[in-house]
Amino acid sequence: MVEAGAAGQAGAVVPAMPPRRGASTSLRRGPFRRLSAGHLVTMAAGLLGATLTLAALRSADHRVEVAVAATDLRPGRAVTADSFRFTRVRMDDGVLDRMVRPEDVAALEGSVLRSFVDEGEPVSRGDLLAPTGGGGRALGLPRRGGAGRRRRAHRR
Repeated sequence: MVEAGAAGQAGAVVPAMPPRRGASTSLRRGPFRRLSAGHLVTMAAGLLGATLTLAALRSADHRVEVAVAATDLRPGRAVTADSFRFTRVRMDDGVLDRMVRPEDVAALEGSVLRSFVDEGEPVSRGDLLAPTGGGGRALGLPRRGGAGRRRRAHRR
């Protein structure tokens, strides 16, 4: 209770306001005191939506691994698993069926190159001759036309 001063009536008593329930006596509030349950639900929904979007985008990656030449591969040489490295590409199914895939490498061990393949170029099954089983040796000969002509012209 507070008594009125000289401007008020002498002896008059003015009641003081009681503090509100749960009111802080400090004027500063913590950074998370303004967050309601609605805020938290909205933030959780946003994080869930972003996570699901990223997962959907990653699963939509339609690239596949194909073999590319790890070094310059010359005709007549046998290939090993070290002859290839793999890269992810997007190709038409018709072209992809002719390419060397990671699961094909074991079966192609010892195959002989039929044509020159530059480092980093994709290797197709048509570039390889199957290994001979009877102790004979397969001989790869360069194809006529295209890259073979350019190389011969360059050597002259």
